[in-house]
Amino acid sequence: MRGPGIAFEVFLHLGTLLAVVIAFRRELLLMVTALFSSSTARKGDPELRQAYLWDIYVVVATLPAVGVGLFLKDDIDSIFDNILVTFTMLAVTGTIMVLTRFLRQKDTPVTCPRAFAIGIAQAMAILPGLSRSGSTIFAGMLMGINRETAARFSFIMSIPAIIGAAVLKLGDLLTNPPGTAEMINILAGTLAAAISGYLAIVLLMHIVRRGQLQWFGYYCFLVSGIGFSWYFLH
Repeated sequence: MRGPGIAFEVFLHLGTLLAVVIAFRRELLLMVTALFSSSTARKGDPELRQAYLWDIYVVVATLPAVGVGLFLKDDIDSIFDNILVTFTMLAVTGTIMVLTRFLRQKDTPVTCPRAFAIGIAQAMAILPGLSRSGSTIFAGMLMGINRETAARFSFIMSIPAIIGAAVLKLGDLLTNPPGTAEMINILAGTLAAAISGYLAIVLLMHIVRRGQLQWFGYYCFLVSGIGFSWYFLH
């Protein structure tokens, strides 16, 4: 990928990161505060203690994606060359989203083993067409985690993955920095990614609260069907 393309990809990641940070600023501020609080302060404040545990859970949930990125990168890159994989994974996303209708609402807490299992779902979502947020929310709900809690954790745990994706491209960006004219377009793209990302998060959280994730599933079925039709009839 040429310099401007790499720069655009890195800054799009940063725009997405900004959207997540703004949408969950209260939770993230509490999680950062908890990191620098004493154990005595955390024991005396249940909310601070819970935020500290989520710091740990996010790290645990990130481990599977790190493993996949380090050891399976070349294999994954080859999968992206097959468009049928994308259409198939869109159908898989549609299926798990429709299945959320049949999962009973519970209040099972996030724990290290459950966070790791959600992390596996995130690592699998590196496959093209498989929704990262959809997969992780479904995994959380499947283990009995409240759907809104699962959604919040899903987005917050995406932060290290987004940063990691940007860092992997940073070396190439520094080697081939974009020009001034290109930076204007890149910054405009970053702003668009931040705004659209924030609106998408707000919309998805609204859908999650109302328990209507199946509509996202129907949309994925539609896109998958159009994709398969185009491929075999083109």
